[in-house]
Amino acid sequence: MGNISFLNAQQLPIRSGFEATGFLWNPAMTAFENNWEAGITHHQSWVGFEDAPQSTAIYGQYPFEKEPASIGGFLLLDEIKPIRNNIIGMTYAYKLSFGSKRSRKKSSEPRKNAQLSIGLLAAMHQIFVRGGGFTTQHANDPLEPLGELNELSLNIGAGVFYASRLAGKNGQSYFYAGLGSNQLIPKDLLVNQGEVTGNLRRSFHGNASIGYRSVGNQLIIEPSLWFNLAAKNILNSQLNLKIEHIKAFWTAIHFSLNQTLGIQLGYKLPGSFGNNGQLRLGILGDFNLGGFGTERGLGYGFYIAYKGS
Repeated sequence: MGNISFLNAQQLPIRSGFEATGFLWNPAMTAFENNWEAGITHHQSWVGFEDAPQSTAIYGQYPFEKEPASIGGFLLLDEIKPIRNNIIGMTYAYKLSFGSKRSRKKSSEPRKNAQLSIGLLAAMHQIFVRGGGFTTQHANDPLEPLGELNELSLNIGAGVFYASRLAGKNGQSYFYAGLGSNQLIPKDLLVNQGEVTGNLRRSFHGNASIGYRSVGNQLIIEPSLWFNLAAKNILNSQLNLKIEHIKAFWTAIHFSLNQTLGIQLGYKLPGSFGNNGQLRLGILGDFNLGGFGTERGLGYGFYIAYKGS
């Protein structure tokens, strides 16, 4: 009997370094700071590498003023030739607020309000595989997909997100943690009807996050950790540090365990289209510090959004 080999590979787009798209991965994060926002992000990996991965997200999220809830929607276009994955999704988050015990020494102070959000996601995937786009070492490889696959697939997600104070307009510091998934339903993609071993198995995918947002008079400092999870394995983890001027700019640095370092710069234009909103423009660059850094090349991304009050 011949040897049997298994190959694990990326099955979902790489998460953007811009935090506004966090609700695509954990629906409980939908408009959790109680501000509406609409925008677009794009990320191109491995510049100079033929058929390199690229992802584009067009999104919007909106909190209801009179209800403790928010909704979001997105279109996510991801391509690693010859596989293209287009995702359209809707999210909903319900927010529960509660108070902690008053301090015995300062009993006259008001309670500290915390917030727990519970989120749901429904998404439709269009997966397109062009069989002729694969390059094999041996001609007529029996595992090579033939023809084209164009399949629609429904998936669901869920998440929870906790903030130690009500996030958003009150300008207070808070600790936060979240756990979510945007792919709860595993499914096989039959890219070659004749060879089961040549098919693609999509497994459970989840994420976890933890961080602290320290709000000062002019600056916000936010260290955080993000973990990508699949089945029982941690696929990747990312350490982030963001420094943000409340009215003018932000900068951030990211480091992933796959030895990718990213640097992000952003600028805010308050009152661009209204007295209380702001236009937000961001760029990022990333490169690999490991032995494959030269082969992978650099990556870049951009972010354009309008954030309302």
